[in-house]
Amino acid sequence: MRLSAPLNGYKPDLPPGALLTGMGGDWFRYQCHQPDRINPLILKLLIAQGIDILALSEVPRGLETVYLHAVSSGLDTADVAR
Repeated sequence: MRLSAPLNGYKPDLPPGALLTGMGGDWFRYQCHQPDRINPLILKLLIAQGIDILALSEVPRGLETVYLHAVSSGLDTADVAR
């Protein structure tokens, strides 16, 4: 998530199901397993706090990463790739 202004120490209060994985000057990164449900919640929370959003984009995962996650978690690879 890239914002229009620096975070200045602000730490996003993410809803359950979202895990903050990184932060920078005007961006933060999170991970979730249900982006169709979680992304709209995060956008609504930020907008309600008056935070302007420049971009929300997916960080692509390589096939090897998806495969290793599926094997280690015991999930079907079709479930993990979504």
